[in-house]
Amino acid sequence: MARCQDIIDYVSSISDELRDGVVTVRQACYLPNVEAASAGPLIGPTGVKGLLLAAGHTCWGIQNGPATGKLMSEFVFDGRATSARIGSLDPRKTLALNRVVVGD
Repeated sequence: MARCQDIIDYVSSISDELRDGVVTVRQACYLPNVEAASAGPLIGPTGVKGLLLAAGHTCWGIQNGPATGKLMSEFVFDGRATSARIGSLDPRKTLALNRVVVGD
């Protein structure tokens, strides 16, 4: 669990919002998933300035990684997704951003 604390310490040093959040789970996990109505990953802006999210791909992460990378680059450079309609994957619809879940 020391690795989890390392991540928490690092994130806390660069983000007031994440530093003030509550860690609800500490786990080592190779299969990140999101339990949400969309049943897919979360990709896009979070509502916290400068924080974009691309997580929760489950076992499809390696296959969907290139498309997710392209979408994230569009958010960074264009301010929005332009190559796919991903409104159902919007993290702001799913997350309460006052919680932080960290795994190593």
